[in-house]
Amino acid sequence: MDEKEGSYIFNFTYGANDKTDIALNVPFGYLKNYENVYTDISDPSVEVKYRFYEKDGIKFAIKPFLGIPVKHDSEFSEHHFSYGITLVSQFNLEKITFYANSSYMVHKNRILGQNEFFQSISAEYNLSDNLSIISTLFLSSYGQTEEGGLIGVGYSKGKIEISFGIGKLFKPQNDYSIYSGITFRFF
Repeated sequence: MDEKEGSYIFNFTYGANDKTDIALNVPFGYLKNYENVYTDISDPSVEVKYRFYEKDGIKFAIKPFLGIPVKHDSEFSEHHFSYGITLVSQFNLEKITFYANSSYMVHKNRILGQNEFFQSISAEYNLSDNLSIISTLFLSSYGQTEEGGLIGVGYSKGKIEISFGIGKLFKPQNDYSIYSGITFRFF
């Protein structure tokens, strides 16, 4: 049996006002090999997203974040604080929206000891009021440079949104990932 790993994240976001969102991300990791399955909490992070420009369908936001180590005996923890910042940009047309995100994260990882740069560009096409398709290309440099892409669909009804996607790193191995999510809006 091959070794498999993955993660799932619980994200709690609160709109503090029209321009500011505060988020808490609580990730869990799992590792499955021929002997056993290991799951544990990873390092939660706190984010504050501030939208500083919104005009004529163009939006820009800045999002600083802080990763907080919670378990020193976890294989999924960096065992140190990590921090960074993301620049978020969005351009809306009638049925299509373009996104570009750039992140820089400072790691004090005991294994890699490197910082991370992440860049993504995405396009979302609204098939209807409730259904959209999205595609993303990304570049990440953490340990080694990785390039990849994702295609997915999103469906929303009332205060619930469900999404599903398939991603692949652009390398010779068949390295696919499955992404899914569900969002509940309480207000």
